[in-house]
Amino acid sequence: MKRSRSQILSAFSCTTFALVLAFGVAIDAQERADACLVQVAPAVARLLIQRFPTYRLAHATDSTAENVRYNRADGGTGCLFVATGDFNGDRAKDFAVALIPITGKVLVVPVALSQKGSWRIDTLKSWVDETAQLYVSSLRPGLLKRSGAVEGHLDQNERRSLRCATDALQVGATESTGIAYCHVNNRWLCVWVSD
Repeated sequence: MKRSRSQILSAFSCTTFALVLAFGVAIDAQERADACLVQVAPAVARLLIQRFPTYRLAHATDSTAENVRYNRADGGTGCLFVATGDFNGDRAKDFAVALIPITGKVLVVPVALSQKGSWRIDTLKSWVDETAQLYVSSLRPGLLKRSGAVEGHLDQNERRSLRCATDALQVGATESTGIAYCHVNNRWLCVWVSD
């Protein structure tokens, strides 16, 4: 059966429209999925909820709309509460995830370190009181230096500078503080990189 040119164009247009519609629906469904929750491995999420029963996983909407827009404009996912990297140098993906208190105000930033089929959970101090200002990000290996704006003595695990051979973590308040954490010899050392 021979089709006319108009029948072929009509069939092509219908197929193209269906594909565009399907692609648009898939994108819309992805956008509705929380930008933070999709970054956390399900096994890690379950473990954190069990280990910290008075907390919940942070959602992208826990941050300010301005911070989310800025993060996306800078190439981020819109999530300021989850960071991934190889924090302990075993070449496996590790997770740092901000947890929001169900009641109270103390924020928690646990780090799930992959260890041969299981997870070791360490907790980092955030020094941040406001959920909407908290951020967690990963840093490439390299030299971490204390900000000149930071004064005072060094705490036990704090350093003026530190060469981190693995990915590092930065935790802080947007437009304010930043503490870089590096996992060295089975413990976390830190450097205040901004204040």
